[in-house]
Amino acid sequence: AVVSTQSTGNACGVSLCTEDQLCVNTPLDTSQLQYTCLCREGYMSNGRGGCIATSVRCDEEVYYACRSGGCIPLEFRCDGVTDCQDGSDEVKCTEYRCNAMLQFTCETGQQCVPLPRTM
Repeated sequence: AVVSTQSTGNACGVSLCTEDQLCVNTPLDTSQLQYTCLCREGYMSNGRGGCIATSVRCDEEVYYACRSGGCIPLEFRCDGVTDCQDGSDEVKCTEYRCNAMLQFTCETGQQCVPLPRTM
């Protein structure tokens, strides 16, 4: 899964990939290189630019265990954003927990809508 793409003159030499990601050089054109951060074996994309382990047992007081493997923080469950690879974190939600600073909770409590950006 592609996690992040950045442009730089030295590609993976100055990548922002984390230790659970693998940097792959991708030629963009002759004057610039591009790199992509991929999740290493045993990890999968968390949908937010990072990777999560697929074989870790989740501390259920703090994390939600995705059916596809991996753990996400409980506050990511039913927040209107798919974080698990299989989307299981957004299934059978009776109420969504929206971020009040960034989202509006619909009257039904079943959807989070981004608030308009103010300048």
